[in-house]
Amino acid sequence: QGDILYRDGSGLQRLAKGTASKVLAMNSAANAPEWVTAGGGAVQQVVQKYKTDVTTQAGNGYASFHDISGMSQAITPTKASSKILVQIKLVIGNTNDYGNVQVHADIDNGGYNAIGQPDASGSRTRGWIGNHYDPSDAAQTKNYGGSYLWTPSYSLTDVLTIKLRWSANSGTIALNRSYAATNAATHFLGTSSITLWEIN
Repeated sequence: QGDILYRDGSGLQRLAKGTASKVLAMNSAANAPEWVTAGGGAVQQVVQKYKTDVTTQAGNGYASFHDISGMSQAITPTKASSKILVQIKLVIGNTNDYGNVQVHADIDNGGYNAIGQPDASGSRTRGWIGNHYDPSDAAQTKNYGGSYLWTPSYSLTDVLTIKLRWSANSGTIALNRSYAATNAATHFLGTSSITLWEIN
């Protein structure tokens, strides 16, 4: 039960049934079917950090980055060949001076490094968000986001951690609220998130 008959150059041949979760494919010589482990193209897992409270940061230079409190998420891949799709969504209020956001990654406590950076160009500060400075209205917030398919070099026991870092040249920047922080219906609150998809 479950066996397959196929024809080769001399006649009918029997392919014994495959084990659970195996799929039928053509062999490397392209002359006979065989059972193989299912291939890629699937989402293996999704994890998310969803931040609803307010965080502020005093600026001390547009190239001086600080961790965004609460904006870190870890994932442990289930397959050695997986890639990680990193998606971020930030609600920022900043009407004081220039600022930036970078995404940093760590593999098994080996140290954080920026990922998904634009190409270097002179003295320009690089990041996922080129500049979150908008001097037009202290009552408003802006939504910023981005995504990057990260291909890390890791072992299956490694924990991969993504964190967000931001900068501001001066003044104070705010996450999930307006710059002015006025207690009024015209000053809105928001939510920010990091979402990590394991893709294989």
